[in-house]
Amino acid sequence: MTPVEKLEMERRRGEDALHIVEHPLFNESIETLKDAILKQWAASPMRDIEGRESLHQMYRLVDSVKNNLVSIMQTGQMASTQLIPAESRTRKLLEG
Repeated sequence: MTPVEKLEMERRRGEDALHIVEHPLFNESIETLKDAILKQWAASPMRDIEGRESLHQMYRLVDSVKNNLVSIMQTGQMASTQLIPAESRTRKLLEG
């Protein structure tokens, strides 16, 4: 895979991630999960240290899913800015 092809792939992945991160159902699902986890945590007995720790890990995992998609989106944005000069060079070479 050429560097330009790799950048193009990263750009496409970034666009896909953007569509997911901005989709209302995705955001609703993330918030619903986080709310459910917080309610379980609030209802859990203080002595249930393992259960509360497990809920904390679940809450962080939900954030990690969204953060991973945001990272892919940002990588795609950087790839897109790097593609602009590459496309200009290609155009100049073809024009001669």
